[in-house]
Amino acid sequence: MSIDLHCIQQSQLMKKLNLDELRNGSYGISKNIGAFLTEAALVCLHLNQHPPGTTLYVDGFSDKSFILDWSDQVTPAIVRSWKDLNEATEYGATALATLLIQAISGLVIGGRVPQQEQADYILQRPENYRINIIEPEAFLKVSGILTEKRGNTINMRVERKERHIKQGAKRNYPTYIIVIEFGKPKSKIAKI
Repeated sequence: MSIDLHCIQQSQLMKKLNLDELRNGSYGISKNIGAFLTEAALVCLHLNQHPPGTTLYVDGFSDKSFILDWSDQVTPAIVRSWKDLNEATEYGATALATLLIQAISGLVIGGRVPQQEQADYILQRPENYRINIIEPEAFLKVSGILTEKRGNTINMRVERKERHIKQGAKRNYPTYIIVIEFGKPKSKIAKI
C-alpha cells in the first residue's frame, strides 16, 4: 500500500505536458499545425499502448520526468491517416519536443528552419513571439523513434545529431537536440 501512495505522490510532483494545449495555437505554432502534430504523437503513443497519464522519462540536459496527458481518442480513421510511421514518428516527436522545450527552458517555437539546415526550429522567448519579433535565443533539432531497437537507440540518434551540428557552420546561439522514443516513452536532450 505504501508503494502505491508513493507512486501517487511522485506523479503529483511531476509536471504535466498536455498535448491538448498544442491545439490552441500556443507554444509558438498555429492551431492547425498544433492539431497535426498532436494527432501524430497520439498515433505513436497509441501504437505503443500508452494511455493518458503515461510518464515521459527525460535524460540528458534535464533529468526530469513528465506526465503526458491528452483527451482525444485515436480512431481507426486517424491511424489510417498516419500509415507512414516514419512521418508520424517525426511529427509526433515534434509535438512532444515543443511541449518539453517550453517546460525546461521557457522558450517557444519561433519558426521553421529550411530543410538541410543544422536545426529544425528557431526558439525564442514567448514575449518576443507575441509581439512578432523573430529574435532567436536558440535552435531546436528534433528526431523521433517509434520503438527503440538495437542499432537505432536514442543515444545513437543524439550522437549522430550532435556530429551533424558540430560539422556545420558556427552559430551564435545554442542548439537543443531532443530525441523522443515512443516505446517507453522517453526522451534525451542535449545542448550544444
